[in-house]
Parts: sequence; structure tokens; C-alpha cells
Amino acid sequence: MRFARGGVFLLLSALLAQRKTNQLYYLFLCLLLLCVATAGAQGLKPVSPSPVADSLKKTQLDSSGMAKPDTTIALGDSLTSDSGLEDEVIYEAQDSIRMDIAKKEVHLFGKAKVVYGEINLTAGYIVINWEKNLVTAVGLPDSSGRMADYPVFKEAGKDEILSKQIVYNIKTKKAKIKDVVTKSGEGYLLGKDVKMMNSEELFMRGMKYTTCDDNEHPHFYLNLTRAKVIPNKTIIAGPSYMVIEDVPLPIALPFGYFPVMKTRKAGIIFPEYGESPQLGFFLRNGGYYIPINDYLDLRIVGDLYTKGSWRLNPSLNYNQRYKFNGNFNLSFSNTVIGEREDPNYSKTLDFRITWTHNQDPKASPNGRFSASVDLGTATAILNNSFASNNFLRNSLNSSVSYTKTFPNKPYNLSVSARHSQNTQTRNVSVTLPDAVFTVQRIEPFKRKNFVGATRWYERVGFNLTTTGRAEINGVDSVLFNDQFTRRINSGINHSIPVNLSLNVLKYFTLTPSVTYNERWYFRSVERRLDGATNAIVRDTVDGFNRVYDYSFSAGLNFRLFGLVQFKKGKIRAIRHVMAPTLSFSYRPDFGDERFGYYRTVVDSSGRQIRYSPFEGTLYGVPGQGRSGLVSLNITNNLELKVKSKSDTITGMKKVKVFDAFDFNTSYNLAADSFQIAPFTLNARTTFGNGFSVVMNATFDPYVMNMQTGIRQKETYLEAGEGIARLSNYNIAFNGSIRSKTQGGNLNSRDIAIRNYDPRRFVDFNVPYSLNFALILGYNAPVREGLPPQLNQTLGLNGDFRITTKWKVTYSASYDMVRGNLSGMQFGIYRDLHCWDMSFNWIPVGFRQSYTFDLRVKSAMLQQLRLSRRRDWYDF
Repeated sequence: MRFARGGVFLLLSALLAQRKTNQLYYLFLCLLLLCVATAGAQGLKPVSPSPVADSLKKTQLDSSGMAKPDTTIALGDSLTSDSGLEDEVIYEAQDSIRMDIAKKEVHLFGKAKVVYGEINLTAGYIVINWEKNLVTAVGLPDSSGRMADYPVFKEAGKDEILSKQIVYNIKTKKAKIKDVVTKSGEGYLLGKDVKMMNSEELFMRGMKYTTCDDNEHPHFYLNLTRAKVIPNKTIIAGPSYMVIEDVPLPIALPFGYFPVMKTRKAGIIFPEYGESPQLGFFLRNGGYYIPINDYLDLRIVGDLYTKGSWRLNPSLNYNQRYKFNGNFNLSFSNTVIGEREDPNYSKTLDFRITWTHNQDPKASPNGRFSASVDLGTATAILNNSFASNNFLRNSLNSSVSYTKTFPNKPYNLSVSARHSQNTQTRNVSVTLPDAVFTVQRIEPFKRKNFVGATRWYERVGFNLTTTGRAEINGVDSVLFNDQFTRRINSGINHSIPVNLSLNVLKYFTLTPSVTYNERWYFRSVERRLDGATNAIVRDTVDGFNRVYDYSFSAGLNFRLFGLVQFKKGKIRAIRHVMAPTLSFSYRPDFGDERFGYYRTVVDSSGRQIRYSPFEGTLYGVPGQGRSGLVSLNITNNLELKVKSKSDTITGMKKVKVFDAFDFNTSYNLAADSFQIAPFTLNARTTFGNGFSVVMNATFDPYVMNMQTGIRQKETYLEAGEGIARLSNYNIAFNGSIRSKTQGGNLNSRDIAIRNYDPRRFVDFNVPYSLNFALILGYNAPVREGLPPQLNQTLGLNGDFRITTKWKVTYSASYDMVRGNLSGMQFGIYRDLHCWDMSFNWIPVGFRQSYTFDLRVKSAMLQQLRLSRRRDWYDF
């Protein structure tokens, strides 16, 4: 049937070419038209003698709004016998379809579409010439007279091409394109005259390459006089020059090579250049990028200064979707300040290692591995970090952990390694390993087949927590010397609490508990008098040691509710909840000789010195002397119920006065003096939207001798001087003010900037934000003539938007006691559409510095920027 239809069209064309007007001609014409109307999937309408009238004539539309005539007819099939086309040509139009048999053309009007294999062409108006195998596509004017529905050429696996005119040869797959616009990665290619060869190569004249999405008038572009484009691979350009705001820059390139691949490829990372008064001229952040595989890539960058300083920074990124992701950074640097002859000359070698690893919870529900490592030399951050949030950092911390849960089992296992480092004191603490094995609560007397009420002994339960770790502490310079194994402190601790909960007199809850602790140490200490030096020496003795203790406790708690209601006024009710807890704990005297936890050594003067062989161990040593503590803890909560117009159901809303107001103290029945513990008050409240106040204070009930600074056994109540003395207090007032987000979600370009360099990202959708913290602290003097220690600090940070394109950021910390700024930063950001400008300034402090950057937003053109920087060591 398809071949017959193709023969009908060819024969009809031949008859029309002969221009015969006899009866045989009309007979054949009628028969041929009849064959076309009945043999095809749909008929052809008669050709209108007026092209204009025909273009306005509507064809019958189907339910989807597309034209029924010729929407499924396969033009390629009609030419298959002699045209050599590989696939059928399918076309459709929303407005109308006109067949010009004399010119062997099909005219498609309104939302026209042609599909040939993997090629899809849409436009306002398309002409198909089946004799020459040419498809011509242009736009059509809309109701306002403006041109619209420009041609869009799309081939599977390649970026679409937008243009004003396309002439495409279906057979050779060659095309001529006018005013082309095609997106390649983050950039756009704008060409005046383009030739396409087999859909694999584009040859352009007068081409513009830009990452600005304003295709009509880009704010900047690289003008390429001639270029060859291999889609999704590369652009090879002839003489080219940069144009900014239609002003050509007096800098040209004889040729250019631009990779535009969607896949990652190895390549050079071009450095930024500049000058530092202290370090000299520099090339910074230059290096090489290596994509190892689909899940792993390596980025090696470094800095080089003319006065001898350098830095090398390899960075490894890995990401396997739905399993894990992470980043490993290693940095080596040599910072040289001054000349060798200068008195202030310094040369510092630094290293720093950072590693983050995150595991998707779905990858292994019963096991989770995570890592957050940050370690290095004490001056690594000081000499190599330019981020403002690192200026006041004085510590480095690391943690690597693995947690394992056992399904349908009551126990869990966690193993971790930790590191803590103070960059000022240079003290380092390393813990490896730190293992915790826990057994959840088990109630051994509980009946398997539960019937009736629960018996009191069925509530008896216990759990087990076993911890074990090894730790080493010291100064970083001698931490791992030859004797470091002798400084390793290790041990294992077992803790088994047995408890139950009982309801007493309906309103009270009694919770008796017995706790047993056992420690295993593999080293002890022995002190002895050295006869040669008459000094007490300390010997370390290796061996297994078992140290245990036990204690008993019981707690009684209940709740008291108070409610006062009012019939008038805005406040309609006050609700107070008080939860007292009275507890007692007893621990025997483990300083008794029968336990062997304490020993005595006599010095050269005959004085007896008491010590424990297990002093300084990880889990400590049981305490000396009996302890019988009676503790009191009172927790309070206060709420108001006020009238509210916003609540249309009850007309009321709850307002919290205090989230918590706690009082704590204890009394030691077994002690012969200082039985009363200091009183502590803790309060916390939140109000408004984002405001909170946290307060705590300590009061000492015993008299302080201000002449000697020693506490007396006499209480202030006994001395008739009140109840207690204020020892210290701290008040923290925190607040956050943030406007509602305007402008919707972030676009893909902003997301790319945030992912590439979070420090550069500024959210213009938030008009303003303000965070502040006021901290007040007081420590009472312990001797007469000494002033109290005060801490009064105000911290601010936030930003505000001047216009939709200008934004200011700020942060400051003011010490109200000393009357100076302890830290301050000021920044200005300007959104220049496809560029951005930023200025950051730290005006005070030892980290005084400023940076100015004018750069392209696109992550792929980060080297196209103008930067000016002056670091803290340049002042």
C-alpha cells in the first residue's frame, strides 16, 4: 500500500509536468486523487488556487487540538523506493497543512512539527520539499505582529538549537542556520551564519560565546570570528576577543580551545594572580583536575609566591548515589615572611588534613559509618585560611565512628576514634579506640504470657553499658616520640544499673535503684621514697587491675498543678506546674584498706602521703569517705492564657512565661562538714518569634573569709548574714529577626554557585536578617580588694538588601567590659546579572584584611575575574 501511494504521487507529478489538457489527463487525475483519498491513512484536500486563502483555511482538529489531515502520513515512506531515506518523515501542524504538488512541497502552518528518526524540528511555519529532501523552518508573527515560534532543532542526546531560520537536508543531514542560539553546558553559543555537517559539526562565523542568559543582548561574550563546534565536546576558535557591555577589550587571542563536554574531563585549573606586600607576587589556586571514574575525582591546586612561600593542596571527592559521599583534603604549605636578614623573618611549615564522609541511611540500615576529621599544625589555619569564620578558631576536632545495631536483638555497638587539638596551647588529645557496647533494658521477671495487673517485681529491670578506650595526651611536638606508648591511658568500664518504678499513694512515683560499676585497668602507679635522692618517685607497673564500686539510690517525685482563672481582662488564666524530686543516694567508704584502692607513702620528713594507684586513669577511682546525699530538685513551668483575635475557635492562646525554672541542692548526711551543696538556679524562656533567654546562678551557703579566700564551716544563716552568697551568674539573651522569603526558589545558576563556593553565595530572596546575642557573666571576688570578674559581650551578624541587586552583610562582637571590638566584618554584594561583585573588609583586630572580587557567576568561568586582596600579614 505504501509503495502504491508513492507511485501515485510520482505519476501525478509527471502528468502535471506535461501540462496536457485532454480528457485522458483529467481521467487519470481523478483516478489518482481517488486512490490517494482511499488508500492512505487519511486523504489529501484539494489545493486552493490562492496560497493566502489556503493558509487561512483550518483543517479538522482532533481531540488534542492537532490537525487530522496528514498528521500520520509518512512522507519518507512515499520516497523510500528511490530517495534512500533511512526513516519515515512524520509531520503535523496545529493550524493547517497545504500540499503544493507542482513544487512538490508540503506547507505546515502553526505549531508545525517534523520528526525524522531522532531529529525533532518545530517552528511556526515549515516547508517540506520531498524532491530535494529539504525542510525549511521559520517563525510566524503573533497577533501583535511580533515574530514568534522560532525554529527549534533537537536531536536525541544533543543540545537543542534555537534559530530564526533553518534549512535542513533530511538525506545528507546538513543544514544552514541563521541567527542560531544553542546552550552548551552553562554557556550559550550565538552564531550569525552556521553550517551544520552531519549533526556532528557546526561551522560558525561571527559567533559569540557567553554564559549570560540574555541571548538578545548579552552583557559579555567572547567574540569568535570563526569557530568549529563539536556538540557536547569542544569549541575550536580562530581569532577572538572579549566584549563587555558592547565594548571590545584591547586583548585578543589568536586561537582558542573551549571544552564544553557534559562529562568530566581532565584539564588545567588556571590560577589567579596578584601581589601580596609580605609574600610577593603570586599565582594562587592553580593546578590540575583529574576525573578518575564516575564516582571519584582528584583536584590538585597550589599557590606560588615570589618570596619563597608555597602551598600544595590535593583534594579527593567521591560520591556514589544512595550509598555514600565524602571529601578528603590534604594541604602542605611553607610560609615565608620577610627576608633572611630581617629580625622579624619567619619560615613556617604547615600541614592540614580534613576528611568528611557521609553514608546514606538507606544504604545500610543496621550499620552506619561517618567521619569528620580536621587536624594539622597549630598555625595551619592562621597562615592558610582566608575565611572570616576561621579567624577566632583555636581548636581542631576529629571524629570517625561506626555504629552497628542488631535487628531483633537488645544490644548495640559503637566504635569511634576522636582527636582534639588546641592551636594556642598546642595540647593534643587522641582517643583510639572508643568503643561502647550497650544492652537495652531487660525485665527478667516479666511474664511472657501477660494476664491481669502487672506485679511490682515484674517492673524490675537492668541494662548494661560497657565502654573501653585508649587515650594519649601531650604537646604536639612530642606527642608521638619514642616514649609515647608509655603515656597511653587505657581502660574498660562496665556499668549495670538495676531499678524499678512504683506508684505510691496514687500521686507519687518511687524509683529505687542499685548501680554496680567495675573498671579494668592495665597499668597502675606505685609511689616510693628514693633513698638516693630522698624524693618520692613514681613508677608505672603493668598488669591487670580490677576496681569496682556500688551505690544505692531512691527517688520520689510528683507533680503539683496550680490554676488561677480571671473573668475579665486580657489575661484569663495563670497555670503553674511544679515537679519536685526528692532523692537519696548512699555510697560506702571505698577508701577503706580492705578495698586496696588507696595507699600511703612516707616521705623523707616522715610525713604520710595518701595516694591511689589508679589516679589519673580514664574512669577514675571510687571516692573516699561515705556519702549519703539527700538531693532536692524542683522544676517549675509557668504559662498564661490570654485573649487572641487570631484564634477564631477558642479565642485564646497560650503564652509561656518560663519554659523551665529549676532549683537544685543536696545535703550529705555522712560528711562532718560542708554538708550543704551550693544552690543552683536555672531558668529558660522563649518569647516572640526567635527570641530566648537562658539564665543560671550559683549561691554558696557557707561564709567566705574575704581575708584569706577560704570557705568557713559556718553558714550565712548561722552567722545571721542571710541565706547564701552569690558566687556567679550567666545570662544569655539570643534573638533572630528574619524577613519572609521573596522571589521564590533559587534558580539553577544560584544553586551552582552555592555548591561551588558557599562563601560567595548571597540569597537576595531574603530582604533582611539579624541575629544577636547578649552575654552577661559575673564571678564574685574570693578575696577582699579583688574586683569581680565580668563578662559582657554583644554579638551581631546579619544582612540587609538595599535594592534587589545590592546587599550588605555585617558581623561584629563588642566587649563592653574592655570597651573594644573583638571582631568585625563588613561586606557589600552587587548582583550584576551574569556577574557579581563583592567587597569584604575586616577593619579591626589582628586579622585585618580586605578582598575585592568582580567575577563571572558561571562555575565554569571562575578564572574570568578581577580580584584585589590584602591579607592580615600584609598590614
